[in-house]
Order: sequence, then structure tokens, then C-alpha cells
Amino acid sequence: MSWVPVRPSASPCPRQQSPAARKRTQLHQLRPAHRYHGVDFAPEGLETARRLLRSAGIPADLYLGDVRTAELPLVDLVVSFGLVEHFEEPAEIMAHHRRFLRPGGVAAVTVPNYAHPALVALLRRFSPETLATHNLRVMSEDSLRTAFATAGLVDIRTGVSGGPTMPNSRVRRDLSGSSYRLAARTWNACSGLLPDGWPWSANIWAAGVQPG
Repeated sequence: MSWVPVRPSASPCPRQQSPAARKRTQLHQLRPAHRYHGVDFAPEGLETARRLLRSAGIPADLYLGDVRTAELPLVDLVVSFGLVEHFEEPAEIMAHHRRFLRPGGVAAVTVPNYAHPALVALLRRFSPETLATHNLRVMSEDSLRTAFATAGLVDIRTGVSGGPTMPNSRVRRDLSGSSYRLAARTWNACSGLLPDGWPWSANIWAAGVQPG
């Protein structure tokens, strides 16, 4: 079994550590026989991934490049975390997930869920950069299902996970932003006490199969 986490270069989000390396570590603990490939457009992100994987003792082939033009071996599983929502056309990005899959392989993605009206109002006031760099239209199970189907994937499944969280990494650089960040971090620390998915879920996921 081999898999490749992807992160293409056209994303407008700032270059920061991708969650893919952390997820890869968790998956390796469950399936240590897997072989791993990864692609990242940011040299610093790639080096961070190398360092984390090396310290965890996880062998991986990592490539610097754009997933839309990269030439990688076909794999059984392609995974991305918090990527698809940075693009206007999610189906196009899912098509690039699909092109790395062997017949019968699986593409799986998760996106954060910032589309709840109450959260949108807070972000508009305290973190407009978050709204500017995320496509809220993809943040629903129906939207992800449509993107997967348009990309040609089949046997599509979707779901949600996690309690409500509030993004706080790109707040306004003033007192109001600092106050929001403190409140958001407090909320996130306590959100596990709320019923799962109420008033919104932290993440939305989807998985689909390469035909053939």
C-alpha cells in the first residue's frame, strides 16, 4: 500500500506547516507497512515534513513541486487535509488527486467547516483574511460529493467529524483580533464538552474510488 498527501502550489493560503505530516505519523502508527510519497510546493514545508518524519522513523519519498504538474508513481490512496477549500474549482483539484490513483484506489480529503452563519459573522469581523483565503462554498457534504463526482470518482462517501472549533491564526492585528483569538482558543479548549456536531462540526470529509 502506498499513498501520497498533496498540496499544490496555487493555494493562496500562507506557506505554513501542512497537517499532512502529522496525519501521516498517525496513519503510520496504524499501518506501519505502508509506503509513503508526498508533494509540497513550499521548500520550508517540505523540510519540516522531512524533519518530522525522520524523527518519527517513517521512511517517505517527498517531492518539491506542484501536484498539478508533478509526475509521481500511481498509488492506492491519495489524501489531503485542509487543501481543497483554498481553490475556486474544487473539482479541478480533485481531478489531480485522481490522476495519481491506481484503478480501485481511493482519494480522501478533509476540509474545515467555517460555513456556519454565526462563525462567518465572527470571521468577517475579526478574521477577514480567513474568509479571503477559504472557499466556503465547498464546506458541505453535498459540495464535496459534487466535486468528487465531477472529477470522475465513484462510490463516494461523505461525513463530518469533531466538535465546533473557531479558526484564530489570521486575526486582525489589533486589540479586537487579540481578544477574539483568546476567546476562540478558550472555546476550542472547551468545545469537546459540546455534543459532537453542535452547533457545527469542525471538519467535513469525503472519499471516492478511482473507477476500473
